[in-house]
Amino acid sequence: MHGRKAEKASQPRQTAKTGRLSAQLVTDKKVARNSRNQTNKCDFDADVGKKKSTGELLLNCAGQLFSEHGYSGTSIKMIADASRQNIAAVNYHFGSKQNLFICAMKHVLSHIMQPVKTKAEGSKETLTALLRVFIHNRCMFLLSGEAPAWYGKLIVRAGFEITFAEDQKSIEVFKPDFEFLENLAGKIKNGVDPLRARWWAYSVVGQIFFYVFGRDMIKIANPDTSFDMRTVNAISDHIYEMSLAWLIHGQPAKPMPKPFNRKKTADRR
Repeated sequence: MHGRKAEKASQPRQTAKTGRLSAQLVTDKKVARNSRNQTNKCDFDADVGKKKSTGELLLNCAGQLFSEHGYSGTSIKMIADASRQNIAAVNYHFGSKQNLFICAMKHVLSHIMQPVKTKAEGSKETLTALLRVFIHNRCMFLLSGEAPAWYGKLIVRAGFEITFAEDQKSIEVFKPDFEFLENLAGKIKNGVDPLRARWWAYSVVGQIFFYVFGRDMIKIANPDTSFDMRTVNAISDHIYEMSLAWLIHGQPAKPMPKPFNRKKTADRR
């Protein structure tokens, strides 16, 4: 009898302890769940107050994940989790991961690649002014925080990772900019070799996107660097001055000297 009373007396204390443990477990689960939700939450574009459709949510989350992890490193499940949707919603709205990647690219390009006149006309002063405006606008949009940081990164990713030829052709990521710059080079630098004008156009765009994708590396190398308006203006001017210098003063490079062949020299001896 004494043993039973002792056992009954101990039961309430065990129940209270178990209750406290259960409550703590529930709290821990809530904290963990909230933490996961914050980690997976996407930073959507502007218009925060505007309600977005499911397709828009998926597009924004997919774009951010593709820009950070690449096409092959991003799964449909990751996109569904980050957007708090299910996998069926991804398939319903976009059909496949490949098509979602293409749609994210087109979404970005519609904001970044503002229409430019392929066949610009005017005096050299007018054309060089157009070059300056072009570089300034691209830098401002991509570097000043006017656009989400993942926009530029996604474009760079696409250049490296799109292996499906048909979609690569349909996106034509930089073609409008290349054609615009090639035309400027031909008008400003009379008699320029079209191939050299094309390489110059690639270099101008490449300089802009170096700062887009290398922003974190620059901040690590120079922690005091801040991509404020003043810095972005300075970067824009720097790219413009380098680009213009070749158009105005650049001369064809001299052929590289032939490498010294020690074997032939030894044979002659």
